[in-house]
Amino acid sequence: MKSLMRYSLLGVFCLAIAAASARAEVLTVNSILTAQKAGAPTEGIVAMVNSPNNTVAMSAGDLVTLRAAGVPEDVITAVWARVPAPDPTAAQVVPDDARLVDLVRLIKSGISEAIVAEQVKQDARPYDLSVNDLLYLKQNGVVESTMLLITASWCSFGRSLYSACHFWPTECTSCMTLLS
Repeated sequence: MKSLMRYSLLGVFCLAIAAASARAEVLTVNSILTAQKAGAPTEGIVAMVNSPNNTVAMSAGDLVTLRAAGVPEDVITAVWARVPAPDPTAAQVVPDDARLVDLVRLIKSGISEAIVAEQVKQDARPYDLSVNDLLYLKQNGVVESTMLLITASWCSFGRSLYSACHFWPTECTSCMTLLS
């Protein structure tokens, strides 16, 4: 009786998968895991993934999640075959200001924003960031507060920004020299 009940449930589940594959569905990590936890056979999940009606909305990183959850390799292989390739038009932007390459290296190495600020202050030349420069910083994970820090030019007194320098613009001849 138990085995008859199992086969009946399996048959109903296979019919449900067949019906679901007839309409378009977006497959995510959660939908694959839900199907696996519900006891769907590997072949049924693979058929669902391979269906041209369905879209696989996963990245290569999601495969690690599936593997860690114990999803069979056949399913992972099918998902991998349907994962969209990265967009080749999203090429790495090259900054117009070559100093930004070194700053990004500092930031990516985990150095604090305070030390990066000190590095920016020590370079007497102001940063005039172009669109390419901003895109380069964004692509490399630089947070906006650091971008603002880079765009701000430091007063030669080394303590305040031009916009906040209490001597500027009337008495701070150093700032006026740097600004002109």
